[in-house]
Amino acid sequence: MREVNMAKFKINDKQWNALSKEDQKKVTQLLKRVGSLQEGDQIVGDAAAPELPAGDAWPDWPKIPDFGCQFKCEVAGRAAQAACALLTGPAMGICMAAAELALDECKRRC
Repeated sequence: MREVNMAKFKINDKQWNALSKEDQKKVTQLLKRVGSLQEGDQIVGDAAAPELPAGDAWPDWPKIPDFGCQFKCEVAGRAAQAACALLTGPAMGICMAAAELALDECKRRC
């Protein structure tokens, strides 16, 4: 039997819970569709998670490394960020943050 590694990606609970259930579902489905979230992974609100920057105040994203596993993680992460740009308002910001958390987890698993 294959072991499934499930991850919980923690987003500031005030910001996550401010999204409608529909927008939360869109963010989760979008990140699964591009491969940033795997089966069983969840995005959850957490009071201890830092508040996300608003609007265009996002930090520069890391450069794409030029080696195997991490490269695939970067590609999936960038695809997720591009797909997140299709959302509007707070859902886009939450999606971007979740995509970055998923990217970090993917690279950690390499």
